[in-house]
Amino acid sequence: IRRISCLTGVDEHLEKHRAKKDMDDELKANLANALKRNRFCRVLNSSAIDTMVSSIEYFEFEAGDVVMEQNSPGRYFFIVDRGTFEEEVHGKVVSTLTSGGTIGGLALVYNTGRTATLKAKSPGSIWGVNGTTFRQLLCEHSRSHYSENR
Repeated sequence: IRRISCLTGVDEHLEKHRAKKDMDDELKANLANALKRNRFCRVLNSSAIDTMVSSIEYFEFEAGDVVMEQNSPGRYFFIVDRGTFEEEVHGKVVSTLTSGGTIGGLALVYNTGRTATLKAKSPGSIWGVNGTTFRQLLCEHSRSHYSENR
């Protein structure tokens, strides 16, 4: 899958949080399971899930760091690795995400601004699937599903 993005400059603040983490089979399976639980990704076949897992990037955060901001364009779909992250809408905490929690799909699927802000409540880490890859795999599934059901 080619990664072409017109989102240059979007989520640039994440670069300082990029880190290296090796993936073993257990971690790959945990990431795949988190994706399969997500409402957008649950329709994808194992090949598409594997593509997401193989292209995923790793980010580390300290308490108080902002991962994504409401109304800003987004470039990643996120899966929490460790730590606690708070989802805020208009400054009010609406949910807490921990290991395996996912966020960020709405803005990518509908090509709109982020619907929430995500902040680290404690030191933690997050995996990010490139938004272009995320959208391409969902579109490929839709085209395939449409063709099969014509």
